[in-house]
Amino acid sequence: EGYKQARAAEFYDKLRRTTAALWGVQAVTLAWDLPLFGSQDLPIQIPGNADAISQHTAVDDAYFSTLGIPIVAGRAFDRNDREKARGVAIVNQRMAEMYWRGKNPLGEVFMAGKPGRPVMIVGVAANTKTDIGGAKSGPFVYLPLSQDYRPGIELIARTSGDPKRWAGPLRTAMRGLGLKVMVEPVTFAEWVDLDLFGMRVITWGGELLSGLGLLLAMVGLAGAVSYSVGQRKKELGIRVALGARRGQLLAMLLRQSAAVVGAGVVIGLALGTVAGTLLKSQFYRMDAVEWTVLLPVTAAVMGLALAMTYLSALPWLRVDPMNAVRHA
Repeated sequence: EGYKQARAAEFYDKLRRTTAALWGVQAVTLAWDLPLFGSQDLPIQIPGNADAISQHTAVDDAYFSTLGIPIVAGRAFDRNDREKARGVAIVNQRMAEMYWRGKNPLGEVFMAGKPGRPVMIVGVAANTKTDIGGAKSGPFVYLPLSQDYRPGIELIARTSGDPKRWAGPLRTAMRGLGLKVMVEPVTFAEWVDLDLFGMRVITWGGELLSGLGLLLAMVGLAGAVSYSVGQRKKELGIRVALGARRGQLLAMLLRQSAAVVGAGVVIGLALGTVAGTLLKSQFYRMDAVEWTVLLPVTAAVMGLALAMTYLSALPWLRVDPMNAVRHA
């Protein structure tokens, strides 16, 4: 909108009050970033420690209560944390444990940003997820918007009932503030779906390629087993002519196929475990050994191999032994 800082700060306050006045809106907060959608790195210098990097965001005094993030020690930001007051910050439990293990971090001072400015820790917040993938929480710093002006912010409103019902009233309220550029209100669930769309496309593509790979493997396995059994039709005819019972021959073929395919399955399981271990960190909620994938695929491969062995051998066990030998 081209607002200067003073006018923008006034607008932010008016926006929050207007939104809070809507019926059904339980709490309103302003933040630089939406939770779960990443945050910016902040260079920090802590006495007695090497220079480090922490994720951070800037929030108003209602952020923690609106989102239900517990303050486990100290306090949240309040109206006294103004631009000309002493710089303050809230850190998460992970950061407190990393840099002030065994000590009370409240009242500790560190330098934030470049060039660094001193901020004093007034509170410790519970650890939260900082990205949609749910990675383990790292060190995180919350700065007050009143002391750390940002020219663009997110308005977050917690409502009762279905949040979609408040998109229209919120849109109307924002339009009444005289904005030149309108931002369409969306629910948090819709924003999550949008953010996950790229991951879902990749997942769908992976599932499609995996399915095609499994299909090709099944077709190749079926062809190889059928060809292998067909090459032994002369042997089967001779064995039947010498008095071997068809049930014995079928059991022999099934046993031999199971041994060969079983060896391949064991090698495949070992390679799959190694690949899973190497790729574990690259995929969301992936374990080193994905038994829910490996076991069904193993059962399908073994079942297909035995079924093809049975179907391929059955015609040659039923024909006259001399015909089997003659046409081999």
